[in-house]
Amino acid sequence: MYKRKGLDYLYKVLFHGFLFLILAISFIMLAVFMAFRIESILLFLKRKIEVGTAIEFLKNIQFTYATAEISIARLGVESFLEFVIRKGAHFTFFFCLGFLFYRAMWASSFPKVLSFISSLCFVVIYAISDELHQAFTPNRTPLVQDVVLDSVGGLTGIVFALFIYFMIDHFRNQKQSVIKTSRY
Repeated sequence: MYKRKGLDYLYKVLFHGFLFLILAISFIMLAVFMAFRIESILLFLKRKIEVGTAIEFLKNIQFTYATAEISIARLGVESFLEFVIRKGAHFTFFFCLGFLFYRAMWASSFPKVLSFISSLCFVVIYAISDELHQAFTPNRTPLVQDVVLDSVGGLTGIVFALFIYFMIDHFRNQKQSVIKTSRY
């Protein structure tokens, strides 16, 4: 792709890798913003889901999140599903963020350990800043549990990227060893 010529190479790779990351984050933020229209989600759920079927399927699901019981019995079907969708969207957003940040670091030829640590730090700092932002937003509550959920989503994305790039390296090395042995 680029010839390795010191700092020029590094700047070009960093520019392209992080430009891709910024564009991806912008796209994901737009998608999440659109998905977080809670009124729209609740209206959609009321129109599309048969309450009896949803209750039968989900009635035994109950868990605690931030000291509050989350269940259909306590929240109702629509609010329960809206909660799960919102938290799932957060997890997915941070999964993509972690994956893409690791990918940008990996494409920039940073060592794997540095890429992993930098990506994880970025995801955790972003999750904390998101919760700090909620502290100043009316009708929103910052929660440590949300930071943990977001960070676990990011970590999962980073580990997924590690797995993919490990497999790519493995198959690339396997292919090269087959080529070397076939020459003899």
